[in-house]
Amino acid sequence: MRICFISNCRKLGGAERVLLETIDVLAENGAECLVLLPGEGKFSEELARRGISYRVVYSTAMTMTGEPPVWERCKAAIRFVIATLAVMRQMAKWKCDAVYSNTVTVGHGAIAAKLLAKPHIWHLHEFGREDHGFEFYFGERFSCRTVGALSLTCIAVSKALATKYQQFIAPSKLVVVYPSMHLELERESQPVDATPTVALQNGQFRCVIVGGVFAGKRQEDAVAAFALLQKENLHAELTMVGASEFSEYRGELDRVICEHKLQNKVIFAGEVRDAHAVIHASDVLLMCSRSEAFGRVTIEAMLAGKPVIGADAGATPELVQDGFNGLVYKVADPCDLAAKVLYLYQHPEIARCLGENGKRWAQAQFTKNRYAQQLTDILNTFKAPASHHVS
Repeated sequence: MRICFISNCRKLGGAERVLLETIDVLAENGAECLVLLPGEGKFSEELARRGISYRVVYSTAMTMTGEPPVWERCKAAIRFVIATLAVMRQMAKWKCDAVYSNTVTVGHGAIAAKLLAKPHIWHLHEFGREDHGFEFYFGERFSCRTVGALSLTCIAVSKALATKYQQFIAPSKLVVVYPSMHLELERESQPVDATPTVALQNGQFRCVIVGGVFAGKRQEDAVAAFALLQKENLHAELTMVGASEFSEYRGELDRVICEHKLQNKVIFAGEVRDAHAVIHASDVLLMCSRSEAFGRVTIEAMLAGKPVIGADAGATPELVQDGFNGLVYKVADPCDLAAKVLYLYQHPEIARCLGENGKRWAQAQFTKNRYAQQLTDILNTFKAPASHHVS
């Protein structure tokens, strides 16, 4: 089977890592994988390294930040027509058997598949307004119902995400498939860089948050928790790894940090090439997001043998089993988060046990074989014609 994958991103974020894992396992199982993406970048570099054919084509998004006015919706409709025609030409040239759209933000591939009478799979990675703060140009209800209508199968990366979309998509079309995480599993088998690019203080209990600095990630919970923990005289620091995506939100965090004199306790590391070494150098990972659709970094921390303290929201409670591989705190409750951090600080043997449990659980749950079998079961519902020559 020849599959055309549609990506709306040139970077190598969480959704693109899942797409790489998807391509890896399907290619190993005989599928011919071809990718359309909006530009050259880290993602295309990884495709080239794997010998995967790709083309850069005009792309557009189904979403925007803020409420789209009428004129923006009109422009979006025009962009959709242009993008659909562009991908249709390449799909026809490639003679694809199926189309696979990655993330809910990219929709022109699904329309092109419908017009070409090709089966379509949609891989859903985000809630939307709840986690990324974006709005659909044509409204959430209409857009999400269209996702289901244009797809034979919709893959959700967590049960929490499936629960959100089941109000729009028929249950027969919606399936939960956790990522394989084999990129991280393979990396864990390699020697760890003992010198992270982030300056860390010696002798500190190190908490780390990995992800873009914006309201959906709720870094304010961690900053407020550290303000409370100052009274406990903890030798602890908080490192936040990720780009500051909204200056207003970053400014509010800076204000709280200055107010409570946390400048030596809270470190903004910015966007780093690889957070792997920072996670390994930490004692605990904090996952404070109000609506995490999956939480790839949560599993990365577990694979590194680190306990996770996660908010009881989104998919985090699916991954962080309270008292087994981490601790769960009430979302938007810094007092509860501070208490959980203090508990692990005071009980290092329990923290170590949680980390060990998490590593064993993650290694058993997230495997390439399991992921390959689930994807193969989905693709086996399609009729695959003979292979063609790529031009």
